[in-house]
Amino acid sequence: MVFEQLAPLIGMLGVAAAAAILWQTVRGIRTRRTGGFEYDAGPGLLSPAEKACFDQLVSLVGHYGHVCPKVRIADLVKVRSAFLSQRDRMAALGRIAQKHVDFVVIDPTGRTAFALELDDRSHDRRATRKRDAFVNEVFDMAGIDLVRVRPRGLRSSDRLSKALGALRSTDLAETRILHAAEGGY
Repeated sequence: MVFEQLAPLIGMLGVAAAAAILWQTVRGIRTRRTGGFEYDAGPGLLSPAEKACFDQLVSLVGHYGHVCPKVRIADLVKVRSAFLSQRDRMAALGRIAQKHVDFVVIDPTGRTAFALELDDRSHDRRATRKRDAFVNEVFDMAGIDLVRVRPRGLRSSDRLSKALGALRSTDLAETRILHAAEGGY
C-alpha cells in the first residue's frame, strides 16, 4: 500500500533524473564544440551614450560615407614588419589586436576616412590616458585621422567638422552625389 502511494512520486523522480541526464549529455555535446565554454548574447553593441553619438554621426556623415561602430584597430592598421622578427611582429600585433575605436567613418569605396573616439569620464583615468596616447601614436603613424570628442561635444567639435569637410570634399563623394542625382545608388 505504501508503494502504491509512492509510485507516482518515484515515477516523477525517474523522469526528472532521465531529463537531467539527457540535458547534461546534450549540453556536453554542445559545449565540447566550444571548448567547454558557454556563450550568451550580450546586452547590445552600443551603450546608450554610444548609440546617441552613432545616430548623430550617421546624420552628420549623410550619404558621403558610412559609420562603423566598434572597429578593431588591427583591422584598420597593419604592423610594419619588414625588419621585425616573428616574435616582435606578434608582440606589435598583440598591442593593437584587442583594442578598438568607437567609430570609423568610411568613404563610399570602403576606405577609412577617419576614426572617432568618444572620450567620456573613463578617459580621465591614468591607465586610459596611457592607452589613448598609444592609440594616438598608432593612428598618427598610420596616417589615419583620429578625432576625439566628449560625448556631448560631437556637434561642436572643430576636428570633427574638419574631418567631415574632408570627407565631403573628396572627388569620390562628388561623383556619388552626381550619380545619385541621376538615379543611381
